[in-house]
Amino acid sequence: MKLSKKEIKNAKDLIQSAFKEDRVFQDATAKLFIPKNIQAEGILLAKESGVLSGAEIAKLVFRMFDKKLSVMIRIQDGTSIRKGDIVLTVRGSLRSILSAERTVLNFLGHLSGITTSTSRFVKQAGSKKIKIMDTRKTTPGFRYLEKYAVRAGGGCNHRLSLEGSVFIKDNHWKYRDPKNWQKALERVKKTKKELIVEIENETQLNQALKLKPNVLLLDNVSPAQIKVFKKKIQNLKKKPALEASGGVTFKNIKAYAASGVDRISVGALTHSAVNLDFSLEIR
Repeated sequence: MKLSKKEIKNAKDLIQSAFKEDRVFQDATAKLFIPKNIQAEGILLAKESGVLSGAEIAKLVFRMFDKKLSVMIRIQDGTSIRKGDIVLTVRGSLRSILSAERTVLNFLGHLSGITTSTSRFVKQAGSKKIKIMDTRKTTPGFRYLEKYAVRAGGGCNHRLSLEGSVFIKDNHWKYRDPKNWQKALERVKKTKKELIVEIENETQLNQALKLKPNVLLLDNVSPAQIKVFKKKIQNLKKKPALEASGGVTFKNIKAYAASGVDRISVGALTHSAVNLDFSLEIR
């Protein structure tokens, strides 16, 4: 997988922020104990099995810290890795390699954790026809990269921001004004944005269908109830896509996949992923 221009820009901004946070150019230990002229090779190893994400960003970290460092990526993002696999090698100033090490490992571990989690959810769902999607439950500032990591694991991206689609949720329902809503719906059609409507019960289903949404998001609805909803829309000429969301876990995603939905959104892909472990060894 390749990073988009926006994802690269986001990565560079985050790397600069990480450099400032860690004071990498003021590394007291490296400056005191590592002579400037010492050259070395570092190998970045996987310490556990998973799915890789962030190799290009790791390379970017090294190169942004020291343009003279030579980095060779051995394994591409989206590839399954095992403990002991060499992800990349870096050659050049030992002082530079050691100063940039933690920033590299932080990005690589975080993103690979998301990709690994996504891959496991996708496989557990057991159907290539159903999209396993992320949400906006992302680390502030990291959304571009975390959504990239989801794609690397075989998942799909929900809207990137509030601008991306029109998404009517429960709190929008509570304060709706029928007159204003009709005008708003006419404006939605002109924007050609995807209209998603969140529902929790049959009453809301009937109300939502009048809006002619592109997607019905079934929030905390059981797989059994989803099957009932699906029957109610099966005779419509233009059927909205059905999306299961809320309460979806690794244990029950197979049941949701079998309920007849078209997509399943899982906040845990990004907000609960556990970092994958890597290490940098000098030789």
